Amino acid sequence: MFSDHVMRYRCVHCRLETTARAYPSISGHEERRADGRPGRHGRAAIAAQVALSIRIAACPRCHRHDRKALLELYRATLWTCFAILTAPVLLVAWSGQRWPAATLLGLALGAVPALVFWKHKTSRLASAQVRFDSLPS
Repeated sequence: MFSDHVMRYRCVHCRLETTARAYPSISGHEERRADGRPGRHGRAAIAAQVALSIRIAACPRCHRHDRKALLELYRATLWTCFAILTAPVLLVAWSGQRWPAATLLGLALGAVPALVFWKHKTSRLASAQVRFDSLPS
């Protein structure tokens, strides 16, 4: 199922102001009501995805991205991945292992969950198509 969302877009570089349309694909894991429409939490997740997709979309005129928006997203994701990687190291070290062994075993245990989390967070960036209204001449 696809949904159309319209938002104002303003490029931080060339100051172009236009209307952006996002067409996010609504997957089965979003909450749905009995009639098939997304529920309250599903609508909120879709709105957040649309706003993020439009903020990080390349400008149709200068083809540049809002670097601040991209860094904000990746910074939060990297910190969470770092926490996912270090938690097993600390747990193994706390169980009595020496630090070299705890680091090796902990990183081996935390690598797959961290990679899965990274893939999940960054794949949402490409899950919405953003199109811009015609540019003024």
